[in-house]
Amino acid sequence: MWECYVDCPDSVIETINGYFGYVIANNTNPVDVQREMFRFMGMYSEWGFYDSEPLQVATNTINNSFNSNLDRWECFKAGWVAS
Repeated sequence: MWECYVDCPDSVIETINGYFGYVIANNTNPVDVQREMFRFMGMYSEWGFYDSEPLQVATNTINNSFNSNLDRWECFKAGWVAS
């Protein structure tokens, strides 16, 4: 699923892949999945997982899994309206 920076340990990629699969399998709302995955990927920002390309790949994967049409910013929109 993921290919990131050359120096990124395989264990990081395996951890993100495993958690992503778990989150998709255990949720029915694609926005909730996107929000959780962005939060989780942020913990691995030192490896580039919070850059725009990985976030877009995550969004594309969610859209494919849920037959949804989220944009990369969907999970942030509710917060924007509230502020």
